[in-house]
Amino acid sequence: MLPRPAIDIGVGTARRRMGAGAGAGARRGRVLVQFLDWRLVFASIAGLAALAALVVVLLLPETLARQKRSPIHPGAVIRVLADALRHRVFTSFVLVFGLMASAQLAFGVAGPFLYQQNLGFSPAAYGLMALIVGVANLCGELACGILAIRLSARRLAMGALTVFGIGTSILVGSGLLIGNDPWALTIGSCLALSGCGVLCPQMYGLAMGLFVRNLGLIGGLVSGIGYLVVSAAMAAVGAFHERTQTPLGLLFAACGATAFVLLAWATARYGQIRQPAH
Repeated sequence: MLPRPAIDIGVGTARRRMGAGAGAGARRGRVLVQFLDWRLVFASIAGLAALAALVVVLLLPETLARQKRSPIHPGAVIRVLADALRHRVFTSFVLVFGLMASAQLAFGVAGPFLYQQNLGFSPAAYGLMALIVGVANLCGELACGILAIRLSARRLAMGALTVFGIGTSILVGSGLLIGNDPWALTIGSCLALSGCGVLCPQMYGLAMGLFVRNLGLIGGLVSGIGYLVVSAAMAAVGAFHERTQTPLGLLFAACGATAFVLLAWATARYGQIRQPAH
C-alpha cells in the first residue's frame, strides 16, 4: 500500500491534470463560438458524446477479472459514508475544496458578462483573458505539487489563502473605487485563482489521505459534496448583477472567509491525527 504522502501527491496530480484539461476545453470553446454557429458547436458536442458512448460500450474491454468482482452491499456503503461525514476534519477539508472550486467556476460564469458586456471584449478576446487566468490557476496547481512536500499543510494552505485574499481585495476595491477595469479584473482574478489552484488539489489530497480503505467511495463523496457547494455558489452568482467585478469579489470574500475559519480549525487538528481512518 502506498504511504499517505504518495497518495496525497498522486491524487493532487490527477486532479491538476483533470482541471487543466477541462479549463483548456472551455477556453477553446470560447474561441470557437467567435467563428462558428452555436448550433454547429452543440451538434458537434452531441456527436462527440455519442461517439464516445459507442466506443465505451462496444470497444472497451472489461478489465476486472470475474473472480475478483464483488457485489455491492448498500449497508456497508452507508456505514462508510456516515463514518466519513462524522469525521469533522474530513468534512472541513471537503468544504474548503468546494468553496475554492466555486470561486473558480464563478469566474467562468461571470467572466463573459464582465469582459464582453461591460468592457466590450469579443468572445475570442475574452477567451485570451480566460486563458491568462487559467494559466495562473494552473501555476497554482503546479506549485501545490512542488510545495506540498516542503511546507506543512497549514503553512501551504494559509499562504495560498493569503494570495487568494489579495486577489479578492483587488476585485472588490477596484469595483468600488474605479468601476470596470480590465487590468484590475484580470490581475485580481489571476491572484485569486492561483490561490484556488493550490487549495483545490491540496484539500482533495488531505481529505483522501485521512482514509486508507474505500478510497473510490470516499472520492465520490468528496466530489458529490463539492458539486453541492458549487451549485449553491452558482445560484448566488445568478442572482448577482454583473455591472462591475464587485459582486464577484464579494463572493470570493465570502468563500475565503469561510475557508479561513474551516482551515484554522482543521489544520490545527490535522497534525494531531496520527493514523488514517478506516
